[in-house]
Amino acid sequence: MIDKKNEAFGEKLEEDKKNFAKDIVRFTDLFSKIKGFNSLNQSQEFNMDAFNLRKDLDKGYSMVKQFHDRETLFGLPETPYPELDDIDKSFKPFFDLVTMSYDVKMGLNEWTQDRLMGQDFNKIDGEVKKWNSSCQ
Repeated sequence: MIDKKNEAFGEKLEEDKKNFAKDIVRFTDLFSKIKGFNSLNQSQEFNMDAFNLRKDLDKGYSMVKQFHDRETLFGLPETPYPELDDIDKSFKPFFDLVTMSYDVKMGLNEWTQDRLMGQDFNKIDGEVKKWNSSCQ
């Protein structure tokens, strides 16, 4: 009976890993779309995509940890997921670009239409410094 339960848990693990492989393909497709960002006019749409991919990648790392815990429990070697790491590493500058662009798009009216003395210098300076540091 214990062997049947172990077999069922093992089958479930394999099924979950196959589904996760499909998720990684979906992450790759969404990242490919985000790479096409090239206009402030697209910032709202791409900002949502970027945040969704960030959330999905974080969830993906949680899934990998669960897989590794289950594999360890069954005495199996941990399955590496280099694709997840590659997407995450490559995605960071695009995430920063899209979110910065969104912030610029949303603040553009305020920055160009409001009175200069009414601007919050410290807020604008902080945003520009943050953007600059993330681009380096």
